[in-house]
Amino acid sequence: MEEKKTFKDILMQIWHSREASLIIVLIILSIIMSIATPAFTTKENLISFIKQCAIGCVASMGQTFIVASANIDLSIGEIMNMSGILMAMFIKAFTVGDGVLIGNTVWGTIVSWILAMIIGACLGLLNGVLLTKLRLPAFIITLGTQYIIRGIDQVITKGYPVTIDNNAIIHKIGVGGVEALFGTPYLFFFVPVAAVVGWFILDRTVLGNHIKALGGNETAARLSGLDTSKLRVITYVICGIFAGYSAIMMVARLNSGSVAGAGNVSMDAVAATVVGGTSMSGGNGSVIGTLLGCVLMQFIKTSMVLLQVNMYWQTAVIGVVLIAVCGLDSLTQKITR
Repeated sequence: MEEKKTFKDILMQIWHSREASLIIVLIILSIIMSIATPAFTTKENLISFIKQCAIGCVASMGQTFIVASANIDLSIGEIMNMSGILMAMFIKAFTVGDGVLIGNTVWGTIVSWILAMIIGACLGLLNGVLLTKLRLPAFIITLGTQYIIRGIDQVITKGYPVTIDNNAIIHKIGVGGVEALFGTPYLFFFVPVAAVVGWFILDRTVLGNHIKALGGNETAARLSGLDTSKLRVITYVICGIFAGYSAIMMVARLNSGSVAGAGNVSMDAVAATVVGGTSMSGGNGSVIGTLLGCVLMQFIKTSMVLLQVNMYWQTAVIGVVLIAVCGLDSLTQKITR
């Protein structure tokens, strides 16, 4: 007969669930911010928060696959930038006004989105192949490809953004999307699609189990018959696809592709992944946890802006939060062992 769980057991189970813990923290912080500043609950702030958070959330989901396999990808931001630049150039070259050279703007834009994800996948493939063939640390490989991609971007654009003109779809998604469902920006609806796909692959497929097994113990995974090199390449391809997908959102948000569009998203993605509960040593991963981790990080940034915290201190506070969360996670793991 199954032993009945006590209230204390349920609380402990929630405590050890990173997703539930993050939700509770977000609720508490939301209440505090609602009391601290009326500007927090305004529609304008909510829309701005969603737009700022959405792109980073998707990029961070891709990083989750890499970290779960006990690796890291520092080139996500540059993959986004190149995917976005080439996507913007494609739109400018093959769609004019209401559509012309490829049937109409709708199809031209959809083809450009597919192109962005293909470019992301190819750059992810490059990272994976270099990693498995050269046998160098992922930190070195992706740092190197980061600089290579950035240099190519600068050559292509000469440092100028590739602005998209007269594309109603791009404008509506990223800039004017406040008239979407219940006033939610269209940009938001890209996030649950990515989250469901990422969650399904990592938690409900054999591939996801193999990726986590690879991160847990590569030697054991190899001895059990897994092609570890192939798995590593696949994780980087998946991450590249997510980066290309987030590039679509980035281009819509900025109405252009540029060498600096992604900002510090590479390191932010690592931070969100770790805060979301994925261990840097690999072996586990949670796409939903990463999503919540990214929301928490952006929530803190937005809150500090609303509270008029000195901008020079804002980055330091994010660093403190990251160390505190990871330290607390390490402590709770030691207690439960």
